Amino acid sequence: MISSSSNTLENIVEGVTVDLLSVSDEAVTINVSQDVDALVEDIRDFVNRYNDVQSAISEYIKFDPETEEKGPLIGDSTVQTIRNRMHSAISTAYNGAGSDFDRLFEVGIRVSGNNQLTFDEDRFREAHAESPEEVEQLFTADESGVGAVLKDMFDGLTDEFDGLITRRDDLLENQKSLLNDRIDQLNVLLDAKRSRLEAQFVALEMAIANIQDQEAALANLPKP
Repeated sequence: MISSSSNTLENIVEGVTVDLLSVSDEAVTINVSQDVDALVEDIRDFVNRYNDVQSAISEYIKFDPETEEKGPLIGDSTVQTIRNRMHSAISTAYNGAGSDFDRLFEVGIRVSGNNQLTFDEDRFREAHAESPEEVEQLFTADESGVGAVLKDMFDGLTDEFDGLITRRDDLLENQKSLLNDRIDQLNVLLDAKRSRLEAQFVALEMAIANIQDQEAALANLPKP
């Protein structure tokens, strides 16, 4: 016997949610269908987030030839590596998918200008209607689907121990520490030099004062 405190039954069949609409004394037929609208919304959200990252990268590495304004990360090889890996992951053939749908452009996701993605919703719906299983495999296949490939790619960038960005952060932190140590050393040298100069100026002032006293004494000597 199955019971629920609400009009919704979950996980009776893995991944399926059943909405109970009314009471019936007779046997009922349950029709199961995929929520294509939800898939479309998820893909659109992914495309927007991907484009946000690429826009941020473009802003960080930009160069304005008129004002000669440079982005803070211009020339940084790590940023270019991140962009290349993202582009490669999006453009690859996904071996876990069927022969008709093994690349994202075949379901309406393409790389356009300035490394941005575009999403053709109509093309995705056509592909899904034609072969929902193959389209699902394109995104969900273990190890070789879009989800698995992108997860591996982003893990390689952000892993807290040996991710590309983590290693870059560690390198920058080490450089910062070295620079701070150098600044401390320079401050010690500057303090010592300032002390020497101050002592020299005090001695010079005293010498000048002695000369001025001697001049005054000479000026007050009686004339012959």
